[in-house]
Amino acid sequence: MSSIARKLNPKPALFEKWGTFGRFQTGMSYPIEYILTTFAVSELQHLTLAQDLSPSEPDFELLMQRDIDVDRVDKQIIKYLSPEKTEAELRTRPTFFPPLLAAIIPLRGREMLPYLPAEVREEAMLSEDGDAFVRSWGKLVRMTYYVNRDGDGSFEFEKSPSNAGTGVSVDAFPVRIQIKKFPEYGNDDGIGLVVIDGQHRLSAIRKLATMSPELLKQMVVPVCLIIAPQSTEAREADEPSLTLPISRVFRELFVDVNKNAVAVGGHFNLLLADSDIGKLAVRVFCEQVLHSYQKEGLALVEWNVRSVKDATQITRRYSLTSIGVIELALMKAIGNKAKSRGLMKRLLSLGLVEPQLYPAESGYDYPKPIEWDRFSPAQKLILEDQIRIELIKKGLLRIFFEPEAFRTARTEFMAVVNEYREFVNKKENFEAASAVLQHVLEYRPIPDSNNVVRAELKKFGDTVGGRYEANTNGIIRYSIFQRAMIHAWLELVDFLRNRDDISLDQITSGFIALLDFCLKRERGLFSDRSRYMSHSIFKVAGVIKPSEGTRGALTALIHACLGNRDVLREFVEKLGVASEDRLYQELFDFGFSKATVFATHYRTQRRDEFIASWVTDFRLPQDERDELQQLQERHESVRKNLRDKKATKGEALAAESAFLACVNRHVGTEVELATKDLRDALGYDVEIVLDNTLDGSEEEE
Repeated sequence: MSSIARKLNPKPALFEKWGTFGRFQTGMSYPIEYILTTFAVSELQHLTLAQDLSPSEPDFELLMQRDIDVDRVDKQIIKYLSPEKTEAELRTRPTFFPPLLAAIIPLRGREMLPYLPAEVREEAMLSEDGDAFVRSWGKLVRMTYYVNRDGDGSFEFEKSPSNAGTGVSVDAFPVRIQIKKFPEYGNDDGIGLVVIDGQHRLSAIRKLATMSPELLKQMVVPVCLIIAPQSTEAREADEPSLTLPISRVFRELFVDVNKNAVAVGGHFNLLLADSDIGKLAVRVFCEQVLHSYQKEGLALVEWNVRSVKDATQITRRYSLTSIGVIELALMKAIGNKAKSRGLMKRLLSLGLVEPQLYPAESGYDYPKPIEWDRFSPAQKLILEDQIRIELIKKGLLRIFFEPEAFRTARTEFMAVVNEYREFVNKKENFEAASAVLQHVLEYRPIPDSNNVVRAELKKFGDTVGGRYEANTNGIIRYSIFQRAMIHAWLELVDFLRNRDDISLDQITSGFIALLDFCLKRERGLFSDRSRYMSHSIFKVAGVIKPSEGTRGALTALIHACLGNRDVLREFVEKLGVASEDRLYQELFDFGFSKATVFATHYRTQRRDEFIASWVTDFRLPQDERDELQQLQERHESVRKNLRDKKATKGEALAAESAFLACVNRHVGTEVELATKDLRDALGYDVEIVLDNTLDGSEEEE
């Protein structure tokens, strides 16, 4: 083996290993190759954690599992490798340490590159050890195989990557890999061996090697080095639609490795996956927030929550939104394939890019039409651009950063951040304040054991949260409201989708004006103290009903503002439409009808609550209680007889109507007062008329 090293590489790479070669490629899947080898503990320095690359800003396209759970390393893995047991117990205790999975990733300095240099293949004649077959990717990666002269080796390679010429038969073992490591400083090209599975194990071994080096003297760590051989600059130039960037190959591999083991955090599943429009959208949203509002803006967006349960909520007092909330709203609004095709086409301006989405000369069967979760890898690249240009820049980014209520909240957040920066500059509570800023702005984890910093983080969150409550409309931080807000915008886009003279930017501008009206703190339209919000939206003060019916009612209340003539005029002006346009009256009718929807939702909710609670309400006179009991028992009895085919539908409907009429008499005054308050809050000069339309599902989400 030494002769191969001497003859094939007189100036050896900075790092090399010997191991067993293998391939992953089944059917039409993208090829991945690996070298299974071992590292001594001292050699683990050549492996890189994703977070060690320290990019200048978070990169959501290249994101892998960057954050290390320090407490898991200390409390679980190190204790597993070095438990507090007697020597006899330790000697009879098996320890399992699965291989680390390290991706071979080209870097320029510490910046990930999308492709490897072009692959070159050559044969080398050796006298002592046999013939060799060499593959190299520029000066970054070099693999050396033994040629099997009998032609029955483990693997067959063509003599060039373009499959021209005869093949070469090589052995799977031993195979040598040499890499040029990326520089610690500077911007030279090199290779990073980035651990995409086993980061916590690697962190524990490194820490244990410092704490108790004697424990690891005999340890050898199995490592699987993986490479995407077809992700090269040359192949991307020749076949761009069939060549995946390295980041995407290993991001998808990372999800595959983790989804059936210890689950990747809820938000990481969204950021790392490309399986539907919503997941593409939230990653692009984060990118654009960072681009437009820097790391302080991104700190207002929850994108790194691990818990699946918390992923669709807003969990931190200083956050303004969550990518889980946005993705869920998009999925509910346009995830229905049959109903959303027209909206999606309008929303993403798909008509403008049809030639690219469905190339006439291509022999590939591209999915048509584009659906929420149905598009090809080549179409994905085009869709991502349309999502960035249309859905994000002209829509969601503006909705979450331009309305007055959200601008005020961001101003309050920045004021507290700047106060903490002053603490750091003046050396006041320096360590805790600095750690809090690093956590909030740079996502540096804080160990559970660091009580001082955790207490300071809570203080930071309470300070920001208190300023939000004092100076902004509190409804904006409810996830159910944000979903309703996104639905309201999308419904208006759908309502106007046949008006080619109105751009998406104009619709969003009009919608922002609508939000500025309804979210004005002094107006109190969404106040939990309002009669029409009690029972219908809030269970009790500050506690909202987490149901799809609540979401629908809040969407209707936003739209109902269009029934106010002053608001409507400003909305239409933003659309660039004249007030005499027929659309003006259509929008007024649309808004006024939504006030009816909301008021009817209130009546339904108040009636249902009364039905559920009247039995224990002893304020009711006895004769009224007796009447309610008789009518309810009659209603339930006829319903049972209907199921048993002993009563007709007409009889069941009559019994139900009699019971509900009695209930309506008891809640009628409350409904009337709530509807009047709603009319006043909306600034209507006409009465809101209720109808008998029932709301949708009220199941909690």
